This record gives sequence, structure tokens and C-alpha cells, in this order.
Amino acid sequence: MRHQGHERGVKPSGKVWRMIFKCLLGLVLACSILLISVLSWGASIVWRSKPDYDGLLRNPQLQAEVTILRDQWGVPHIQASHLDDAWFALGFTVAQDRLPQLVWFKLLGQGRLSEVFWALGTCEKNRSVDAWISTTSGRAKDAGFSQSRSQTGL
Repeated sequence: MRHQGHERGVKPSGKVWRMIFKCLLGLVLACSILLISVLSWGASIVWRSKPDYDGLLRNPQLQAEVTILRDQWGVPHIQASHLDDAWFALGFTVAQDRLPQLVWFKLLGQGRLSEVFWALGTCEKNRSVDAWISTTSGRAKDAGFSQSRSQTGL
């Protein structure tokens, strides 16, 4: 016994194709809105995280005036009358640009990244990874220290 519409070679009606098209269009639209939202949120975080390159700072360690100018690509150009002042300004610009990265690597090397992730509310797995990193880096430091002591005869 055959039912109507289920015979071989019968194409689905236009209503079915229209419904499938509307569902796919809605899915693409929702994914596009989500992608645009995430990208704009990420761009705003990057824009807000840039350090303040304008302004005047005073430091008692400097012997004379130091000028740090940045070109259109953000590359610092340091003008100083003393070499020590130039090195200080170079360290300042590196820290200004790379401080989050330096803090991240410091916490990673100490096995303390879970402090950051725990504050963000992430999972417990990070603590075991931190414990593993701190024990392996501790062993490496101990091995390197004892090896260097034996080589120097101390």
C-alpha cells in the first residue's frame, strides 16, 4: 500500500525547501552576529590595553632629559645624551610594551598560572599543571645548581 507523496521520484514540495532555506538563513545570520560581537569585543580589549605613549614622566635615576618618540608602527626611537639614560629608556619602553607578557611568563615559570585562571573561574585542572611545572622547574634548578657547583669546585 502506497501513501500519497512517498512514491519514488516525487520531489518534496516548495514549502519544505522554503522552510529549510529560512532555517539555514537564520543560522547563518545568528552565527554572523555572534562572530561580529566576539570580534568587536576582542578589538575593544586590545584597543584599551595599549599603554599611554603620550605624556611626561620624571625619574630621579636619569642624568639628563630623554625623549622617546614612536613612529607610525609604534617603534620607539630614543634620544638621550647619556648611555645609561638610553639603556634606562630602552628598558622602560620594553616594559611598557611587554609587561603583560613578562608577568605571564613569570607566573608560568613559577607554576602559578592557576592563580590567574582561578580568579577567572576556570577549572581545577590548572592547579595540577602548575604543581607539575613548579616541581619540574624546581628539579631543573636544583640539578643545574648542583652541577655548576661541582664544576666550579665549590
